[in-house]
Amino acid sequence: MKKSLLLGACLLLGGAAAAELPDLSSIAPDLIVPPLTAGAPAAGARVKHFLPEFKDTQLYHVLYLPTDWKPGARFPVIVEYAGNGNYSNKFGDISTGVPEGSQLGYGISAGTNCIWLCLPYVDAREKKIATQWWGDVEATLAYCRQAIRMVCDQFGGDPDAVILCGFSRGAIACGYLGLHDDDTAKLWRAFIPYSHYDGVRTWKHPASDAASAVARMQRLHGRPSFVCQEGSVESTKQFIAASGVQAPFTFQAVPFRNHNDGWTLRDSPARQAVRAWLRDVLRAPPAGVTPAPAAHKKTVVCFGDSITHLGYPQLIANQLGVRAINAGVGGNTTKAGLARIEKDVLALHPDAVTILFGTNDSVLDRPKTYKVSPQQYEANLTEMVTHCRQAGAQVVLATLPPIVAGPYFTRHPKANYDAEGGLDSVLANYQAIAQRVGKKLSVTVVDLQNTLAQDWPQHSRDGVHPDAEMSRQIAAQLAVALAQVLALPSPAK
Repeated sequence: MKKSLLLGACLLLGGAAAAELPDLSSIAPDLIVPPLTAGAPAAGARVKHFLPEFKDTQLYHVLYLPTDWKPGARFPVIVEYAGNGNYSNKFGDISTGVPEGSQLGYGISAGTNCIWLCLPYVDAREKKIATQWWGDVEATLAYCRQAIRMVCDQFGGDPDAVILCGFSRGAIACGYLGLHDDDTAKLWRAFIPYSHYDGVRTWKHPASDAASAVARMQRLHGRPSFVCQEGSVESTKQFIAASGVQAPFTFQAVPFRNHNDGWTLRDSPARQAVRAWLRDVLRAPPAGVTPAPAAHKKTVVCFGDSITHLGYPQLIANQLGVRAINAGVGGNTTKAGLARIEKDVLALHPDAVTILFGTNDSVLDRPKTYKVSPQQYEANLTEMVTHCRQAGAQVVLATLPPIVAGPYFTRHPKANYDAEGGLDSVLANYQAIAQRVGKKLSVTVVDLQNTLAQDWPQHSRDGVHPDAEMSRQIAAQLAVALAQVLALPSPAK
C-alpha cells in the first residue's frame, strides 16, 4: 500500500512540474517531418506503404528511407508505435493513433542514417488500424515481424540494429508488445519509450499490471533503454528500480510541459542526449550476441540469404556450443554471395560453413529469365564449396526450403513459372542441383525441401520466409549435420 501511495504522489508531482515547464510552441522546430506521399519508397521520402497481403485494405505502415539511403547499403531501423487516438489536452496536444502521426523517429535521426518504420496496431477482423490500444495483439505482432523482415530484405535494414520506440501508448508498447514473447523480444537492439512505461500504472487492457510488466521486462536480457518523460521521470525510475530487473537504463526528463512527441523536432538537451545515446548503442556490440570463442570453440559461418539472416545461426550456436556467425543477407543470390564470400566467410577462418541459397536465384521476374540461371547456380555453388574447402573449412550444403504458391504469386507473375513447367518444377530443379553439387564434391547435403514441406505452409506467412518454429527446424537439421562433420556431440533433441 505504501508503495502505491508513493507512486501516486510521484505521478502527481511529475504532472505539477510538467505544467510549469515551457510549451513546445515557445521553441521553433528545426526539423519538419516530410509530407506523406503515396509514391514508391525513395531516399528522403515518407510513404504510405503496404504489406502484400493487405494491399487492398485499410491496413498500412509508414516507411521513410533516409536522405543518404542507397541500394545495397545497410541502415539501422527505428521502429515506432503511435499513441492512442482521439486524445487532446489543454495545451493543444493531440494524438490521432495512426502511424503517420508519429514524430519521434524522425527527430531522433534527423532524417539521416536510419530507416524509420511507423507500424500500425492491427484490427484483424476489419483489416484496418486500431487507433486505440492494441487491436488484435497476435496480429499486431505478426504484422510487426513481417514489416521488419520486409524492410531488412528489400531496403537494407540491418536486423541487428532495430530500435523500438514509441510515444504514450507506443511507449507502453515497447514493453507490452516489444517484450510480449521471447521471439519478439529478440528483434530489438534497444528501446526508447517516451511518456509512459509498461507497468507503472494499470490500464484497462489485460496484463497491464505491474507484475505482468515485470515478467515482460525479464526479456530485456541486457538490452539498453532510453526512458524519457515530460516533466519528471522519477516515478518510472522508482518502478524499474523496484522491479529488480538488471539492464542498462538511461533516464531523461523532457523539458516541455506537453504530452507530445514533437519535442524531438526541436533542439534541447533531451534530444542531444537521446542522439548521443543512440550513437553509443549502435557502436557497442548488441546485448546477447554469441560471445567471442574460447580457444576450444569451433567457428561456424552460416552463409545465405534472408532465410539465414532471420536467426537460425544463433540457435545452432546454442545447440552445439560453437561460435555461429550469421552471414545471411536479405535478397542475396549465389552471385551476390560469391561477391562477398572472401570478406564475410573466408576471412573469418571458420571450421565449418553452411551454405543455403537458391530462393532468390530461382526467381522468374520475366519469362525465361531467372535471377540466376540453373546452370550458373550450379557453377556458383560449386565455386562456393571449393573456396571454403581450400580455406580448410568443412561444408554443409542445404537445398532451398519450400515455397507456398498462393502468397508467392501475389508478388511474382505466375505465368512466368507456368512457362517453365510450374513453380514445383522450377524449385525441384534448383533443389536437385544442390544435391548434385553435394554428391559431386562429397559434401553433406541437408534436404530442407522434403523435410519441411508438410509444415511450411502453416509456418510461413509470405510463403517464403520461415517463422520461429521453422527456423528452429532448420537449425536442428543443420546442427545434426555440423555435429557430424566437426566430430561434435550430437545436439539434444
